[in-house]
Order: sequence, then structure tokens, then C-alpha cells
Amino acid sequence: MTETLRPAFVDRPRPLLSYGIPFPAAAALHVDDLFHASRVYIICSGSLARNTDALDRLVAAIGAKKVVGKRIGMQSHTLWSEVLEVANAAREVEADCLITLGAGSLTDAAKVVALVSLPLVLHTSLTPLQTSNPQRRIPIMYRQDKLAVRSYLHVQYTMTSPGGPHPPTIYIHIELTTTTTTTTTTTTTTTTQHPTNQQPKKKKALANNATTMTALAALPTGPSQSADLHPPSIPIISIPTALSAGEYSSFAGATHDTTRRKHSFRSPTRGPGLVILDPGLTTTTPARVWLSTGVRAVDHGVETSCAARGTPTTETDQLARHALGLLVPGLLRTARDPADGAARLDCQLGAVEAMAAVTAEHGALQLGASHGIGHQLGPLGVGHGETSCILLPAVCKYNAAHGANRDRQEKLKQFLLKRAEVVDVLRRQGKEDLDQVDLGDVLDAVIRELGMPRSLREVGVGRDKLDSLAENSLHDRWCQTNPVPLKEKSQVLEILEMVVQ
Repeated sequence: MTETLRPAFVDRPRPLLSYGIPFPAAAALHVDDLFHASRVYIICSGSLARNTDALDRLVAAIGAKKVVGKRIGMQSHTLWSEVLEVANAAREVEADCLITLGAGSLTDAAKVVALVSLPLVLHTSLTPLQTSNPQRRIPIMYRQDKLAVRSYLHVQYTMTSPGGPHPPTIYIHIELTTTTTTTTTTTTTTTTQHPTNQQPKKKKALANNATTMTALAALPTGPSQSADLHPPSIPIISIPTALSAGEYSSFAGATHDTTRRKHSFRSPTRGPGLVILDPGLTTTTPARVWLSTGVRAVDHGVETSCAARGTPTTETDQLARHALGLLVPGLLRTARDPADGAARLDCQLGAVEAMAAVTAEHGALQLGASHGIGHQLGPLGVGHGETSCILLPAVCKYNAAHGANRDRQEKLKQFLLKRAEVVDVLRRQGKEDLDQVDLGDVLDAVIRELGMPRSLREVGVGRDKLDSLAENSLHDRWCQTNPVPLKEKSQVLEILEMVVQ
């Protein structure tokens, strides 16, 4: 077997994407050669840990001595309390790499954990200062990607003795030199000083040291966000078992335990540096999770292709359509034959392409209300993917009915109708006249063919939840960037009424 290792997106160096070899071998290889990590903390799906040997295989490949901690299982939609539990545990064992093994909530958790409190620790031998050696060249660990080879601290100091009871003062001049495969960069500090009978204060690389719910509340995007946030330095490796594809973005969502509102964590949050795909591992994923998260990836492609905010380009259109050309047939094939490994890899690569379109730097496209309302529907006990199964066709119909993005919806519909599998699905469901169907109808037919839920009633959300769901949705940025911006609760309720039964 041969590994493919490449950037997930052509316009960005990270995350890197690995596939073609079993996930334990890929993880063990890259913990060493990419991240030079020696203290790995694993966040693993509870069902994978209980029902498979996936975690044991991963630990054996990396080496038990390198795995300094494990978190088994987290609730869906990433509760703040659990994020803090994991952050505290990882901090306690001085983890220098996080690995997630499982579906989307774990990846969101890892992104927020890395943001919360895990500093980059520079291990040096300059403690205490030795006056017999006034110049030191100290190697340090620089964890980034393959470009970073080594870094050194160049320390030079001089000592003056004022005499009397006053201790000598040491003036320190520090240069940080980072050598990469293409360039060498030197950063010089200002001169600092401290008495020799005192140790210099250790300064953490991050100031996001949240250990309580109150402190965590200063990190999400919004008016209460702290102005003094620093980017995380600890790397994340993601080994996904589903198709939501959150591992390809720097965004994270986490749910407040009390309000059940899902908050968005954006800049300076960072996503994984490496994503490892293994179609064989995904056969352990329950069919409902695999297929529904696949529809979530379809949602990425559809809302990107139909976006009215941002700057759609030929590139983003091509990425979105290529993604849907892999995802829709691949999902239909895996629904018929769960052992079809080629179809599973098509789905995984389609999810990558969909996120490439969503996150393309030149397009800067904004998603719509299927994502926006879905973020708030999830904390009511609905899976990530199932929110898209329920909402996406209705949002398309709402936007078209209100005169938004009709041309883009029509073009996407025609693209999907070129797929024989899609036409067959429509005809099996009695939609013979293809001129009379719209994009919402096509998506509805595909989702029903996959056996996924199409109403709130099917996932246990009743009318008594609609008002608060609509209210919370108005705070989501992607409701505001919907092709028909959702500014009033009544607009959200109009969409919800389409899917309540």
C-alpha cells in the first residue's frame, strides 16, 4: 500500500491529507516526522472504544509510552463543560499533540481545547543562567508542518556589578532563528534584565488560559470576545469516521451547558494540521451517522454553490460541483452496499472538495440558513447531519420562493440531473416530469432514498421548541448571510413550519 500525502486544498498548505495506508500506521508516522511529538493525548469516540479495537491499534502503533492521556467519549455538539474537562486533563499531562479518533464533535472539542489553554513549552537547558558561558545556542522544538526543520535560541548576555548590597544585573539579548526548507528567519527581542538572585518569570505562549465556564465565555466570536486572544500552538491530528468535514476548517462550535445555545469559535482558532482518511475504519460508523453526515457535506456544497454573499468564482463553483458529483452517487452506493470501499473514499474526498469550496480564500463565500438554523437545532438532540437532512430542501425552497438565487439553484439542479443515479431516484419516487421539479425536490428525493429523517417530528422536536429555536437562530451569522437574510423570528418560523411534521 502507498500513502498519498498532500495538502487538502490547493491554495493552502494545511491541513495535510493522508490516505492509502491504515490509519494507525499513518498516525504513528506523522506524530514523529511532521509534529515531532512525544506526549500525545487522544480524544476517542465512545462507541469506537467500546465496540472496536481501533483505539488499541492506534495506541500500539504510536507507542504506549507516547500516549500520555485518553478521553473516551463526548456528548454531541461539544458541551463547554466537557471541553474544560479535556483541556484540564491535557494540560495536566503536558500534551504536545491532540489526536481525535471519531466524528465531528470530537474535532470541534479539540479545536477549542487547543485554543483554551495549551501553551507551546520551549524546553531549554538555560536554567539557571551560567555566567561562565555568556553565549548559548539552544535548540528548541517548533511544531508546525513539514516546512519547519529546526529553531534555535541565540542568547548572549553581559553582567554588571554596581557594588554594595545590590545584586548584579544581567542584560540579555535573545534572537530566535527558524530554519526551514526555503528560508531562515531571525527575530530579535528587546534587551531585558533581571537580578541574578531571581529567576526570570516564565511567560506562557498563550493567554487563553480558561479553566472555568466564565473564562471560556470570553473566547467565542461575538461582542463579549476578549481582545487579547492568542492562536493555539498545539497540533491536532484528526482521524474522522463520518463526513461532516469540520476537520477541514478553523471554525468550531461548542454548546453552553445551561442555555443550550451553540457558540461559534473562529479566529484565532485553528483546525487540524493533518487529517487521516481510512475508508475501512468508516465501516464501523452506524449507517445513519455515515449517511446523514454525508448529507451535511452535500449541504456544504449546495449552500456554497447557491451562495449570494461573498464572491462566487469559477473555482468555487467547480469545487462545489465536483464535491457533489462524488458525494451524491457515493452516498447512494454506500447505502446499497456498506462494504463498497471505493464509494466510501469517494464520499470522503467529496467532503474535502466541499470544504475547499466553503473555505476558499478568494471566494470568501457565506453559507446560509440550513447551517445557521442547524447549529441551533443540534443542541436539541439532533445529530449534525440530521439537521441538514431536515432543513436543506426547505431552505432552498424558501430562498427560491422569496426570489433569491433562483438562477444558481437551477444550474445546480441541472448539474445533478445529469447523474443517472439521481434521475433514477426521482422516478422511483414518482417524479417523472423533471421540468417540474426544483432543487429542493431533488434534494428531498435523494435524502428520502437514503432513509434519512425529513421532519422535526421524526427527531423528537415538537412545536413547543420552535419559538426558542427561531430566537437562537437569529444570532447565528449564517442566518444573517442566507440569500434571503433572516432578520426576524417570523422568517425562521416560516422555514420551520415547512419541516415540523
